Amino acid sequence: GETFTVQLLLCDVFKNGLMGLTESIMLVGVDSSNHENADAVTKVKGSEIGNGAYKFTFHLVTANPVMPIKFLSNGVSIHTAVMEVLPAKAKAKMSALEGHDECRVHFPFIAHGLLRDQFGNVSPSDGALSIKINGCSLQDTDAKIFCESGATFAIIFVPRRHGEVMYQVMVNGELLAERNLSVRPLSSWTKEDASQWVQTLSPIDMQVTAPSRALSQEFLMQNVSGAKIAGGLLDRGALHFAFHIEDTEIADFFASVIADLNKGSDAPKYYLPWTWTTPGVPASMVPVEPAQKAYTLIVDRLRTAMPNASVTSIKCSENATTYEKYFQLRNCVGFGRGSVPNERYLWYCREKGSKIEDIISSGFSGTALKGQKSQDHMVLGKGFYFAPDAKVADLVSYRGTPANGGERSLILARVTCGSIASKDLLTTKTATQSLAQELKKPSNCLPPSGFQSATSPTRTELVSYFEHSAYPEFVVTYTVPYSLDASWPDSKPGSLLKLEEVREEL
Repeated sequence: GETFTVQLLLCDVFKNGLMGLTESIMLVGVDSSNHENADAVTKVKGSEIGNGAYKFTFHLVTANPVMPIKFLSNGVSIHTAVMEVLPAKAKAKMSALEGHDECRVHFPFIAHGLLRDQFGNVSPSDGALSIKINGCSLQDTDAKIFCESGATFAIIFVPRRHGEVMYQVMVNGELLAERNLSVRPLSSWTKEDASQWVQTLSPIDMQVTAPSRALSQEFLMQNVSGAKIAGGLLDRGALHFAFHIEDTEIADFFASVIADLNKGSDAPKYYLPWTWTTPGVPASMVPVEPAQKAYTLIVDRLRTAMPNASVTSIKCSENATTYEKYFQLRNCVGFGRGSVPNERYLWYCREKGSKIEDIISSGFSGTALKGQKSQDHMVLGKGFYFAPDAKVADLVSYRGTPANGGERSLILARVTCGSIASKDLLTTKTATQSLAQELKKPSNCLPPSGFQSATSPTRTELVSYFEHSAYPEFVVTYTVPYSLDASWPDSKPGSLLKLEEVREEL
């Protein structure tokens, strides 16, 4: 949608300036089939400066990251080049939204859409979308918006009461769609609905993952419908004896969560990890003692990457406010992947000089991402970076700072990875633009279409593009006697741990 100006010097073979060619000069785009596309570029004006020099202004309407262009004089090509043409700002009247008009209570409702600019180009945009919700005790902040680099997006929210919901979707302040949604009550659930809902409980804690899948199958075999759940027939005793849940603690948990379904909008929006020792309000840093299993597992994880490291303390961040945001995002991602959010424990690569306390306090928020001054490590796009190998996190977090035996701290975070895309490094993609310029492009602030995160071909890191897609659970303080012999992202083969080489769980 923008114009650009080009100056040309047209000469004959003897370097004499050619006159009177203002009207004959054209600029055309070339498509992927090498066909000229005159509609991609429009000549706005042209003028002859003198001695064969000309000045032309053109208008672009077709987006293409690598658009070949040709300058023509009387139909003959006189010059070729490649331009990067970015899409214009997304417009509501050109964008689209699709979603069902009915959903089940306590299940995520998902609407999908595509953003386009005024010229019909797909227009990936981070921050262009907003939503307003009214009905079933939902608030605007209950909706999660997931945008992808291909300009597709998804809007997800979970109604906790049956009834009618009206929602509006805005694109850059303009109304894209206003829809009504009918939310079916719990009593209308089929056995398949009940079975699917039980599976959504599996990511809550590792101890309930296998039992939730077994209970899901039991619900199908024993014809457990929403009416039975609404009737309060599934207490701890029934789950223990009729549904073969031997562990009474797990039976208690399932009975409690099932009872919450009848509370409607008063039901909890999240459940805390079982290992927490406080309710998380107010937030607190709880020491992890050497006698605890978590301490041993975390030390082993650190020393697998840094054998000479000595751990001085480990603390667990128990912050219910931040964890609720993570819990809800994890549920949304998991629902789209068969209740498998692909949660992993990874080391956070924070920018040098940033404060761990800020991340612990507010989590991996959009504000925290925008506030990062140093972006040299964002080689896969703008996002939060994590690593399976603690050396990478140490290298990024303390770049240029000698070890000298002083204390250092890293965050070991829960990360909802979802579907992980393999992506080439931006630093090797082009030699003509700096990394800072690449990071300004909307397409490099979003995951590839169909994915929630990305890694490089070496699989030594993971970048998450969505806020609150990770939770900063542990702060590990340690010392190393000397600086580590490590490099990233240009690491030597086999020198760093890969994503698949470390345990997903703690």
